[in-house]
Amino acid sequence: MIIVPGPASSDLARSTASLSGLPLCELAFKYQPDGESYFRFLTDIRGEEVAVIQSTYPPQERNLIQLILLCSGARQRGAKTVTAVVPYMAYARQDKMFMEGEVVSISSMTRTLEAVGVERLITVNVHSPRAFADAGLSFSNESAIPLLCKELGKHGLENPVVVTAGKEGDKVASEACETLGAEHILARTSRNRQTGTVEVGLEPADLRGRDVAVVDDIISTGGTMIETVRQLRAAHASKIYIGAVHLLLVGNADEKLFQAGADLLLGTDTVPSKYSHVSVSSVLSRALTSR
Repeated sequence: MIIVPGPASSDLARSTASLSGLPLCELAFKYQPDGESYFRFLTDIRGEEVAVIQSTYPPQERNLIQLILLCSGARQRGAKTVTAVVPYMAYARQDKMFMEGEVVSISSMTRTLEAVGVERLITVNVHSPRAFADAGLSFSNESAIPLLCKELGKHGLENPVVVTAGKEGDKVASEACETLGAEHILARTSRNRQTGTVEVGLEPADLRGRDVAVVDDIISTGGTMIETVRQLRAAHASKIYIGAVHLLLVGNADEKLFQAGADLLLGTDTVPSKYSHVSVSSVLSRALTSR
C-alpha cells in the first residue's frame, strides 16, 4: 500500500507513513491563479493499493474537492484499490432528515466517493457511524478517545469525573471512563431544530473539589460545551479540562470556552490547531496495516 498525502493532512499522512512503514506517494501540488487545485502524481502507483489521507475540516468544499481529485486521480493512474482516509468527515452531522425537505448530506458524500472509485472509507470518531450502514463501500470508524484521555490524564486530575453529552453509556463515555479510571456524569442536551439553540442539563452530582474531564467527538461553535462548562463552574468543580477529537472552534469558540471557565483545551490533529497535541497517526497506521 502507498499513502497519498492530501494537502489538508500532509503532516498527519507523513507521520502515519513513518509509523506504519508504508511508502509515501510524491505529489506536485499548487493552486491555479483562479484558485483551482492542481495535482500531479510523481510516483508510479499502477497496480498498487492506495490510501489517500485528507481531512475535510473548513474550508470543507475545498478540502472535499481535493479529496475527490486525489481519489479519482489515483484511479486514473491505475491504482488497484483506493482507500479514502478522512480523519474529520465533513457533512456527517446531517445523517438523516430531521425536518421535511432536508438534504441528507452524508449520503451525498459517500455516493460521491463511491463514484470516483473509492472502495474503503476510514474515519475517526465520525459523528454518526450508523449513517454509513447502507453505504456501497467498506467502512470503518476508528476512535481517538483513549489517546485523547490518556493525554488529559497526564495533567494530574484529582478525583476525576468524566462528563459527556449524549446518550448514557455511549462509546465516548465508556472509553473515556475506562482510560481515566473515572465515574461518568451525563450532560443531557436538547436542540431546537428551528433556532439551533441547545439546552443542557447536568445529572446531579457533588463536584466540589473534583476535577472534570469533558470529552466529546467534536466542538464546532462550542455552544453546548460553553453552557456545560458554566454549569460545572456553578457546581463548584475544581478544574475543568476539555478534550475533543475534532476541534473546529468556529467564531473564536476557544476564547469563549476559556471565558466560561475552562482550564484546558485539548484536541487532535484531525483538525490542526494550536490545541492539537494528540496525533491520530497511530490509529490510522493500525487501521491501514491490520487488514
